[in-house]
Amino acid sequence: RAPALAGKTIGEAAIRDKTGCTVLAIDRGDEAITDIGPETRIEPGDELVFVGTDRGTRTFEESFCDGSAGDP
Repeated sequence: RAPALAGKTIGEAAIRDKTGCTVLAIDRGDEAITDIGPETRIEPGDELVFVGTDRGTRTFEESFCDGSAGDP
């Protein structure tokens, strides 16, 4: 989870620019959103599915996550 991104769009969050990672999907409750674009809004509780290098993933987690990344 990335609470720092809640309320922002993918474009506003500039995830790729800041981390080099690409968001592939958003897990929102029982729904998986895969049609992701710059106007897609991140809601509280969303879990982002993304790809990136090891460095990019660490940067993403340090910048945006609440410490529960990878927790079951």
